[in-house]
Amino acid sequence: MQTDPDSLVGSTLQDRYRIDAFLAEGAMGAVYRAQRIGLERAVAIKFLSASFASSPKAKQRFEREAKVMSQLDHPNCVSVIDFGIAPSPFIVMEFVTGETLRELMDEGPVSVRRSLYLTKGILAGLAHAHELSIVHRDIKPANVMITRAAGTEGLVRILDFGLAKLRDGASSDVSSASIVVGTPNYMSPEQAMGSDVDSRTDIYAAGILLFELLTGSKPYTSDVALHILLQHRTDPIPRLSETAPDREFPQGLQNIIDKAMAKKPEERFASVIEFADAIRALEDGDTALLERLAPEVAPLRRNGGPRRCCSCSRCRLLPWRWAPRSATGLLPPRTTLHLHTRSQPVRKLPLRLRLQRNS
Repeated sequence: MQTDPDSLVGSTLQDRYRIDAFLAEGAMGAVYRAQRIGLERAVAIKFLSASFASSPKAKQRFEREAKVMSQLDHPNCVSVIDFGIAPSPFIVMEFVTGETLRELMDEGPVSVRRSLYLTKGILAGLAHAHELSIVHRDIKPANVMITRAAGTEGLVRILDFGLAKLRDGASSDVSSASIVVGTPNYMSPEQAMGSDVDSRTDIYAAGILLFELLTGSKPYTSDVALHILLQHRTDPIPRLSETAPDREFPQGLQNIIDKAMAKKPEERFASVIEFADAIRALEDGDTALLERLAPEVAPLRRNGGPRRCCSCSRCRLLPWRWAPRSATGLLPPRTTLHLHTRSQPVRKLPLRLRLQRNS
């Protein structure tokens, strides 16, 4: 990828696409608007970092994942229509106009009715992807587009399917410590710990989106990414009524949030279809189904379980020390945090950090 993003404007890619304009640039590469020569069809081309095809293994993974993404064919998904390697790895997608979910939420509060409507659109797109064994891994407001469609409140389109998995693979091939997989505010507890993920990871992220749509606030926030990852693992799920006390929420809505954002994957909705069914039951006033979503056990305590680990004067929980393996800029060395968690050590963490118990 060239240093100046505008340098590609006006050029032709593989004699098939005429690049018309530079649109945006992110951590994974730059996006351009282009025209399919001969068809005069507008498309979006995302040029990825060279690391996504830096070795034969990485190249094979890129081609394999691009082929999987090209199978998506659903009104709520933005599908891949072409891909290639030269001059750098690129993916050609439908060109979609509208506003992102982030831009919508920045405009002001979203009504409960519309929040549920948009969430059902997200879940419909994810249901199609999960049927193809595709897990998005990075559901967040910037990856959800709302397009104008006659007779609707906007058509939800999910962007960047499969790119998080490509990024995850690239991080294992590249020595750079700056590659971070996922977006901390929307990562499931298992994803934050670097564990294997499945469709229930997307369910957790969709639950966070619904919570943010309803309240205008993220459930877990901090100026330090590491703190947010810990909150996903250990902090109780916030109450809608406490986060947005000036708004009224229908009975049963908190149960839906609690089910979608359960700490353990097996305690969440079994599928996005089940998640969507719960929303429809809420809209139809089916209180019996919503009552069944209520947890059968006491809410998670802040220490993650019934055992207390120590007699810490602040929270009576075991102090741990985060020791960066390299300078990450996230935390100063020898920072001591009081984690609300059980005493067993954590086996894996992202961001090249390791967890060490105070001696």
